[in-house]
Amino acid sequence: MSLPQQQDIARQLVESVEKIASPRGQEWATVKVTWSEVDGRNTLWQWVLDAEGKAVNLPPFRNPEGLSELRAAMADPERGAWWAVDVEVARNGTSSFHFHYDDRLYWHSLPGAPYTHWELFDEGPTAKEFARDLELYPRSPEHVPAWVAAAVAEEESRAKPPSIDLDAAFGAVGHEAPEALSSDIDQPGWPELWTVLRRRSEQIVRNAARDGQLDLSAPIVVLQEDVAELVQFVTEETVAEAVDPLPVAQLRALVGGLPVDEGAAAGTVGENRSDPAVSELLWELHNTLGRASAQYLRAVIGAADQE
Repeated sequence: MSLPQQQDIARQLVESVEKIASPRGQEWATVKVTWSEVDGRNTLWQWVLDAEGKAVNLPPFRNPEGLSELRAAMADPERGAWWAVDVEVARNGTSSFHFHYDDRLYWHSLPGAPYTHWELFDEGPTAKEFARDLELYPRSPEHVPAWVAAAVAEEESRAKPPSIDLDAAFGAVGHEAPEALSSDIDQPGWPELWTVLRRRSEQIVRNAARDGQLDLSAPIVVLQEDVAELVQFVTEETVAEAVDPLPVAQLRALVGGLPVDEGAAAGTVGENRSDPAVSELLWELHNTLGRASAQYLRAVIGAADQE
């Protein structure tokens, strides 16, 4: 963007402050914002000052649009893109922009920053984010600050997590249902249902590991929350694939002990989900499927963790 676009950002700031200051009869002289972006992640602080330079107590105002586009448009093949900008606008529209190409701004420690809970624990972009940002907006070596070069070198030198042999992990666990479910497996239709559940478990774990949603190199304790999410996915997918097409009578045989009215029993589970009796059966089956998939997934991840 060129100077006219910077003037548009300044205009937006004046209008946003006036919109909240005028109805309150609040006088103000200057608005300041500091905006920072690295690797697509950004944050912004805003201050409103009176003629004496003292802070004016106003609610947060609308952030200006176009800052990310301004950064991209100003990127230079030699110098790259700036990582932060200080914008100061007087009430009459006079503005100044100061761009940070070399300074590392710790997002939670800018003077006067209006802290929020997450900012207290967020020092700003990581070495990995700076490395990716340099790929997006390359710089010639002389324009890469020493602290950035050191952070990127450290990131690149870190040992990559060991690759996990999922084939071996699934093989170590085997295809048999967990012993604790032996009584359920004796029910009509359970062996087939277990086969679907096991197949869906393997597919979902492999997809999650491939997409980086499940770090199998982490200690098993760290994975407990991931396992809980995987159990939900496995259970829902198993119900959708294997249970919904079943006749309600077979669902009742799987769960046992709960009545189903004759009308519901005539159709399939998917067709009768709204029937209260079928919903109760599905709830019982969900609990059993969740217990089964949890035991199976923990065994697989435990086997992978010991590789």
